[in-house]
Amino acid sequence: MVPKHRFSKTMILAHASDLHGNYNKLEIPALPDAWVLSGDIFDNAGRLKGGGHIDSTIEIGYQHRWWRYKSNSVMRRLGGKPVITISGNHDFVNLAALLKRSNYQGEVFDLAAGPADFGGHRFAGFRNIPYLEGEW
Repeated sequence: MVPKHRFSKTMILAHASDLHGNYNKLEIPALPDAWVLSGDIFDNAGRLKGGGHIDSTIEIGYQHRWWRYKSNSVMRRLGGKPVITISGNHDFVNLAALLKRSNYQGEVFDLAAGPADFGGHRFAGFRNIPYLEGEW
């Protein structure tokens, strides 16, 4: 029986999610062909700064400041490799948009915009995870 799909090349993907600002975990010995970052990448200000609930305005500002201070280090760790990303429910800013605005050297695919084709594969993700009444 002939396999339904044939891949001409082995692709090495590095997948990370739920880093919550701990981008040091992106340090791996051999760079992959691409990164898949599937949400909850950013640190959060949390409930204490939001008066006991999650305040999206506080979180957006906090995550933009976090990116401003950490972006060069994060992009260096990604090594200019393609990044396939979807935001998680703790991400109040869009990583794909920030990478593009920061002139990241690799291709950036935002799955919130729809499926992405890369390396002969199709990637898709759940979009628009709702923010519900101040809670994740």
